[in-house]
Amino acid sequence: MGFFGNKGKGGQWDRDQAAFGRYYAKTASATDPRVLRVFDRNGYYTCHGNDALCVAKGLFRNTAVVKYWGAGANGAKLPTVNLNKASYENVCRMVLVDGTAFAPTGEETTTTTATVTTSAGAGEATVKKSILHVYASQGSQSWVVAKQGSPSKLEAFEEELSVDLDSAQPVVLSVVVQDKNRKEYDQSLLNGTAGSCQADHVVGVAFCNPQGEGATSHGAGGSLLEHNHHAISSCEFLDDQHFCTLESLVIQSGAKECYVHVLDQEAKSRGGSRAKVLDVFDRCGVLVTEREAGKKDEFSPEQLERDLGRLVEGGFVERCREVLDRKVASRATQNLLGFAELLTDKRNYGKWDVRVHDNGKHMRMDAAAVKALNVTPTHHAGGGASSQIGSHFSSLTGLLSRGRTAMGKRLARTWLKQPLLGRAQIDERLDVVEAFASDLFLREEMRDHYLRGVPDIDRLVRKLERGTATLVDLCLLYRCSGRLDLLCDHLEGYKGPHADLVARKYVSSLRQCHDKDHLVKFEELLEAAIDLDRVPEEFLISPQYSDELLALHGEKVEAEDAIRREAESIAEDLGLVLDKSVKFEWHKYSNKRERCMRITSKEEKAVRKHLQSNYTILETRKDGTKFVNSKLKHLAKSLRGITETYDKTQEELVQQVVTVAQSFSGLWQKVGGILGELDCLCGFADVACSGRGEWSRPKVLDSSQGKIALRGCRHPLVEEGLEQDFIANDLEMEKGQGSWAQLITGPNMGGKSTYIRQVGVAVLLAQVGMFVPARGAEISIRDAIFARVGAGDCQMRGVSTFMAEMLETSAILKAATSDSLVIIDELGRGTSTQDGLGLAQAVCEHLMQEVGAATLFATHFHELTNLEGVTNKHVGYPLDYQLRPGPSKASFGIEVAEKLNFPPEVLGWARDYETRLSKRVKLTPPAASHQHHS
Repeated sequence: MGFFGNKGKGGQWDRDQAAFGRYYAKTASATDPRVLRVFDRNGYYTCHGNDALCVAKGLFRNTAVVKYWGAGANGAKLPTVNLNKASYENVCRMVLVDGTAFAPTGEETTTTTATVTTSAGAGEATVKKSILHVYASQGSQSWVVAKQGSPSKLEAFEEELSVDLDSAQPVVLSVVVQDKNRKEYDQSLLNGTAGSCQADHVVGVAFCNPQGEGATSHGAGGSLLEHNHHAISSCEFLDDQHFCTLESLVIQSGAKECYVHVLDQEAKSRGGSRAKVLDVFDRCGVLVTEREAGKKDEFSPEQLERDLGRLVEGGFVERCREVLDRKVASRATQNLLGFAELLTDKRNYGKWDVRVHDNGKHMRMDAAAVKALNVTPTHHAGGGASSQIGSHFSSLTGLLSRGRTAMGKRLARTWLKQPLLGRAQIDERLDVVEAFASDLFLREEMRDHYLRGVPDIDRLVRKLERGTATLVDLCLLYRCSGRLDLLCDHLEGYKGPHADLVARKYVSSLRQCHDKDHLVKFEELLEAAIDLDRVPEEFLISPQYSDELLALHGEKVEAEDAIRREAESIAEDLGLVLDKSVKFEWHKYSNKRERCMRITSKEEKAVRKHLQSNYTILETRKDGTKFVNSKLKHLAKSLRGITETYDKTQEELVQQVVTVAQSFSGLWQKVGGILGELDCLCGFADVACSGRGEWSRPKVLDSSQGKIALRGCRHPLVEEGLEQDFIANDLEMEKGQGSWAQLITGPNMGGKSTYIRQVGVAVLLAQVGMFVPARGAEISIRDAIFARVGAGDCQMRGVSTFMAEMLETSAILKAATSDSLVIIDELGRGTSTQDGLGLAQAVCEHLMQEVGAATLFATHFHELTNLEGVTNKHVGYPLDYQLRPGPSKASFGIEVAEKLNFPPEVLGWARDYETRLSKRVKLTPPAASHQHHS
């Protein structure tokens, strides 16, 4: 009897549990700690050990679901969680998409580059589970990995992640880091790259989406993976010791997984480049696989050239010459081909585009800025449904992902991490948003009538290219194709602002795709091949599509008619009426089924003798008796043979139709890009028109004009979470006018942090091509946004709160330029008052005098308000959240504590200390209280 063959108590069940516990303990130590193992039990699933605790806490939020089996390692019982299909799918999502699976470290964990964190509150060390293995039984406690996946390799789990793949963009990255002195690069090819001033390393990067999904973008100013959704982007650049440019590129690419190769001699040291590179990916939440230590360097320019010749369109390897000329980028590209397994699937041949990525096309943001501005949802280490803070309005991604299609939502998420630097491209997006915002009928009809129900074209194209598309998929595309002309007619009817741009960019392109030489032929193919009259009940090839199928269809109909006539004859022989007291049924046995008759129990008694004498009884149950005669059995067998041949022919013809339909993949890829962009910008307009406050189109200025002016600016996420109205504030920053650096002082909870963040959000949204939450805005393009807002420690990496704060600040000082926006909140809190004040003043002066970046600096160090060239603003007390000119007189910390009902004696001592500190009087303990508390 196999494992779980007997679920009774005791005996074999206990022995099977104990045997599995020994097997699990034996294999756990050899398993990568980043792997979460799920065991398929033919009907349900189980997780064990630390994986079971991970699932219990992360998914169920309750350890009561943990059961303990037999003797595991060292005689201990094995923690186990049972999963039904729905729970198993949630585990897949938790590990592969959400990245919220954290297991406690224990005996199972071995030393690797696994990300180890400390859970908030309990201080429990955890390891992030980012790889999923599903095991199938081979009997006798022998298990084999049936399928495996990681954040960039989701193909095996498409069925489990069918909904979540709408939000998954499994970009994989390859990084090669070498010392600048290695000289394996051409200095002329690095000119203009970020970080060249204070460069310590040369970094080569290559990235792609192995599935080719969600990589299309229509028109100028698209995503990193635009034009061809089968694209490898590669570059090399000089970077500083904090790898600021690399971090920005990781954020922009949206990478989920990375292969890292550090060539430096000092890579193994604790403070070497290896540790710093891994720290970058840790902050960005990217799964890292390092090159095996001691592995022979197998880089070969000639082999890379041959490999790219197989992948690129037409085999023209000269198209890749710009990448091949960059030696460090070439190393990264060769590593990417192997890690992403692009050469193992011949369907990839001749489909890829390889090009040099332009680092100067998008605004730079590091992980700290993304977190401070709430660009993406925040997850807790606990995982599970509640690990994602808030819901729809917890992040800019949730706020702006208002599209009706999966393509539009993906594009919004991508654009938020890739703000533009080109003024013309930004204005073009703003023009389209303004067009939709100005016409309610145009916008609502587009969203609710023409875009709602459009399928995920990116995914369907991918299935089409892989040859796994079904007739259901083709019918979804057919239905979408039939609506394109109506959508174009609706857009052409718009005569408001920027109507020419909408017609030129979208209508014209869609008309070209949907003409008699393109998608109309696709529709004709499906109309000829598919029996559309039977859709959606059945999706079948039309019998008229093939002479062979038509002949088989005729035989099948004739056989079914013969069976029907024989059934009527049987009913007449029994003196009954067909479909009333005697009916046509299916008899199932041994995974087969055949036609039979069923008579009700009531009628069977009257004809029992005749029935038993002239017919074969198949089955007797409460609902009646199933029976056949020899002729019916012969006819049913004949029909079964014809049906099997008919179904096999159907499958062959379906594959033929899919093969022909593959020639339209490029067209559908383009249509998906156009509809995705339309949907994304239409969603932007809907946010601007349906928000609680006024949203306005920003006037975008060149970076050289040095101006950021916001009138009545609000924080969109905070505003949506308030019951009362948000208190709006103005901002005026102009280079050379004394307002380019501003200090904000005032009490805690007065809105200082919200104010400086909402400025960053407004700049970000403007360069994405979105309206801003303000009555008016003028914004000079910023090349980067840096934020040092809040800080947390990382005990497992030996990084304290103050150290984390200093690392972030150091990165800002090295990477910021005069065209950057810097947001700093309460710098210097984690050390002594004198040290903190000294650091805060030095950083502020450096940003003003040496860097010249637009700077917003919130602080409680009132000594900074005397700095020359700084504009002071403050929030008053009692709290009204309104900013006023000039510095605050105090921070009002004691008054805030009083509002929170601190003990009176504590408040008295605090006021006394504060008075003496302000007079530079040496502090002494207060007089002992008359009351003594034991």
